[in-house]
Amino acid sequence: MTTDELFRAIHEHHGDGEWGAVLDAGTGAHSLTWVSALPARSWKAVTADPAQAAALRKAFCAAGGHGAVESGSWEDPELLSGEVFDVVLADYLLGAMDHCSPYFQDQIFTRLRPCVGGVLYVVGLEPFGRFPDSPGRELLAQIVAARDAAFTIAGERPYREYPKEWVERQLLGAGYEIELSQTFKNVYRDEFVRTQLNVAAAQLQYVPSSALRMALHSHLEGLGERAASNPELQDGVRWGTDYVIAARVRP
Repeated sequence: MTTDELFRAIHEHHGDGEWGAVLDAGTGAHSLTWVSALPARSWKAVTADPAQAAALRKAFCAAGGHGAVESGSWEDPELLSGEVFDVVLADYLLGAMDHCSPYFQDQIFTRLRPCVGGVLYVVGLEPFGRFPDSPGRELLAQIVAARDAAFTIAGERPYREYPKEWVERQLLGAGYEIELSQTFKNVYRDEFVRTQLNVAAAQLQYVPSSALRMALHSHLEGLGERAASNPELQDGVRWGTDYVIAARVRP
């Protein structure tokens, strides 16, 4: 049993049932650590990033093991054609798709439907509210905005999360029945801030203007200094929610 609250909710919903064949439809090290440890008959993981696929194979696909990692886009109709899984996990898949498969989010649950032989679990992040109502939340919003700006100026698409209600509408429209919809309050601390600022800083090498690159670097450093002295962040900023949705294809 994982200690991650979201994966724990999936375990509790799944109960004592067999896991069978499991698909991690938008994989990364975090989700694949959980998937590869399940008492499943087999598992398969998909990522649109070939370099990440190679790294995950090296880390998780031991010789003679029962798991595999594939690189591909769900926009490709041949990806996993004819394969059916007892459990399908879409762990922050929607948010990542804006980076690699923009404008396909409204089709992803229809695209996944032939692969769903049992239950589909969707994990996502509710987008931050437009009007932060505390200094700590305002600072978090500025950090996330700076991260997204760095991606955009570097010529990449930032991640974009979708609300739980939007996801539920898409699932129902794609022919699923929802049997679980649960939210979990988020608490953001120093680690989150450091990660977001580091991710943003890594994009600066791709910014074509040296003046703009230096200005962004200075801005990111300033945000880091403000975060280090913000008492609200030291205690943990409570803002927004993650969610888990479980759905099955309607008969």
